Amino acid sequence: RREVSILFADIRGFTRLSQGLAPEEIIALLNQYFTPVIDVIIEKEGVLDKFIGDGFLAFWNAPLPQEDHAFKACQAALGIKKVLAGINLERENKGQIPIRVGIGIHTGTAIAGNVGSSRRMEYTIIGESVNFAERIQEAASGGVILVSERTRQLVGQKLPFIPRKLKIEDYGEEIEVYELSQSQ
Repeated sequence: RREVSILFADIRGFTRLSQGLAPEEIIALLNQYFTPVIDVIIEKEGVLDKFIGDGFLAFWNAPLPQEDHAFKACQAALGIKKVLAGINLERENKGQIPIRVGIGIHTGTAIAGNVGSSRRMEYTIIGESVNFAERIQEAASGGVILVSERTRQLVGQKLPFIPRKLKIEDYGEEIEVYELSQSQ
């Protein structure tokens, strides 16, 4: 059990983006996106947990403790936006639809460990914080990075945030989240 910073990212409008493409072209598109994006996660010392269709889950502060894990997660999100800008410039020059990604980050308690069976185990994180991070990501439109109150508190004044109120599925009333507004 430990506090982790959790990042979910998902391509918006993937069905439209991949419409009319052969399966091989869809794989090429995903690899074009995932390759530099996962490099950013690794450069910012994150753990890539899993791919979820056209999205992924990454986290910081497990298995080993990390200083500034919330800040590193936010830096990774900004790095993803920067990488996507380059990919999209290339795509637009070819007349292709740009890739838009919504990103959500939450810092909270989770269990980190091996989950599965005797035939297949996977190191992952589990808990309400993981679910909450995913819900924040689902509320983020393409090109937007939303972070929870706890993540913003840990990052402090190192990065600029814009407060927003959101109604998040399964969480009742509106909550305050923060949009990470620009790179440093």
